[in-house]
Amino acid sequence: MAASKASNDPEAARGVAATNVVYWIGFIVVAVISVLLGLVSDHVWESLLVVALGAPFFQLGLSLLALLTVAAQPPRRRDGAVDAVIKMTVGGFVGAIAGTLLMVALGAIVGALGALVR
Repeated sequence: MAASKASNDPEAARGVAATNVVYWIGFIVVAVISVLLGLVSDHVWESLLVVALGAPFFQLGLSLLALLTVAAQPPRRRDGAVDAVIKMTVGGFVGAIAGTLLMVALGAIVGALGALVR
């Protein structure tokens, strides 16, 4: 969707690129800070669980930040950039749902195995 608009208009392509940079650099910064906080904690596994459960909220915040980036761009750059933000947000939401289902399934398996060991 965004790629077709961006490929036709160089200004739209710049808007998509700027939006992607803001989103992914923000995501990397949040991930690195979260992992570092988990590593310095005495409870590493609990810290990583909090990070995993909080990641969708970080992604939503980064999507809102990316929308602010889109709003600050000239009008010709906005079309493709809005599509890129929508694509990233939907992808993050679907990934969060899949990750939640995976964590619940793994928790059930580990719980069942723990009950067998006792």
